[in-house]
Amino acid sequence: HVKTLPAAPTLVRVTTVQASSVTLQWNPSEGADANYFVFPQRDDNGEWVEEATRVKEGGEAAELQVSGLVKGASYRFLVASSSPLGVGARSIPSFPVSTLESVPEPGPTPFASEPTISSL
Repeated sequence: HVKTLPAAPTLVRVTTVQASSVTLQWNPSEGADANYFVFPQRDDNGEWVEEATRVKEGGEAAELQVSGLVKGASYRFLVASSSPLGVGARSIPSFPVSTLESVPEPGPTPFASEPTISSL
């Protein structure tokens, strides 16, 4: 039996989007040891620029919250799994998503006073 690097994970998808993070899920690959490398790529004027690689170590869930992203930027994500032989091929990129713009702090709660003759 010939040992090979693990296949690429499949169906990489973003399930939750925040201002500076997303939750990413994927289908695990055959032969992986549950360690995954996530490669975020940000759209910089039409060119995908790779940002810092994130690592998901162990565990049953094939998902990771990817934080430290630029607010309001467009991203796509690729995932690769590892085995004792090394890191396998990267997945097909996820569909691009945009992180949320920053959300303003809520203001004071409006207060309705009792109506008066002059306010009617």
